[in-house]
Amino acid sequence: MRSLLPLLFLLIFRGALCVPVYLKLDPCIGNFCLFKPIADRQFVERFGPGSVRFDKDDHSVLFRCFYLKNSKTWVEFQFGSHTSELPKLMSVFVSGSKLCSDSFLPRALLDASFERGKIFMGMSESQLVMKMGQPARVELLSGNHKNSIYDKRFGDRAFVYETDDSVLYGVLYIGNSKVVGYRLSVEE
Repeated sequence: MRSLLPLLFLLIFRGALCVPVYLKLDPCIGNFCLFKPIADRQFVERFGPGSVRFDKDDHSVLFRCFYLKNSKTWVEFQFGSHTSELPKLMSVFVSGSKLCSDSFLPRALLDASFERGKIFMGMSESQLVMKMGQPARVELLSGNHKNSIYDKRFGDRAFVYETDDSVLYGVLYIGNSKVVGYRLSVEE
């Protein structure tokens, strides 16, 4: 019996390490909170239309992209609605890489809003795991098409962090072993 106790402890302890840990993701990035989303109309009135593109598979989803000159950051806002309601903010993507073909500047200042999202930029994989813990999953990006939420233009892997109810998730894009983009999204 005595010889079984260390083995039993090891099995229980090792099993506990395999249980996925779901982080409490912050539903806000900058001044934009996904659990209290801004409607597309109010967004455009305040910040302008930006560079607009529609999802090729779902025309009820649109993207508004801006270049933030002061911080040299690109931000893409995704709006959509699968109901009769007006489109609302569903996702925010922050990157140092070019996200849209045109360099639209917002009407109102956005740069300071995204300092929290930019904190991940340039972080190494090991630093990211130390800060956020192990991701719920890692997506390989080599086979994903251009308009996929896991877009291969932004690295070779995506670390996906989810909440335990899988409504809110964060995707951190890894390229050359560093974070190059951060998307915070909510399922509708």
